[in-house]
Amino acid sequence: KQGEYPRYFIQGNHEAIVSREDFETVQKSIAQRRLASPQGTSDRKTYPFTKKLVCDQCGKHYRRRIDNGKVAWQCTTFMSRGKAYCPARQIRESILESISAEVLGLTDFSAQVFEQKIDHIRICTGNRLIFHFKEDHEIERTWIAPSRRDSWTDEMRQQARRRNQK
Repeated sequence: KQGEYPRYFIQGNHEAIVSREDFETVQKSIAQRRLASPQGTSDRKTYPFTKKLVCDQCGKHYRRRIDNGKVAWQCTTFMSRGKAYCPARQIRESILESISAEVLGLTDFSAQVFEQKIDHIRICTGNRLIFHFKEDHEIERTWIAPSRRDSWTDEMRQQARRRNQK
């Protein structure tokens, strides 16, 4: 080998950050988890809209989130990098379910029918949803974002009153 310095391995030169015993315990735990799930995190929960919602702004998928007890879907770029990188709005799961049921001609949302018929939904500016069917056609719908005022519970209103009175 040309131009390389010799390498030396020195043990016990300085105090360890983690004890050898703790290191070995963690390594065993990692090995056990690897055996239990050889494909990685395959136990991640999936939902009917998982990998079906595509952001028209940046092309990334939406991810499910729960905020103040309300379930919504948000663009992953927005969640990880912020509004400057993707200004896409979140959409409540209840809205997605009701509009999906309407588009599919159902009275109530059915995850099974949704999976069978819908390839993906493009979420566009202006609160537009474009449903791409597996049979190679599209249907567009517009959704109405709920007012922030409507999202307040009685308990939230009481807490706000108490804070304002102080």
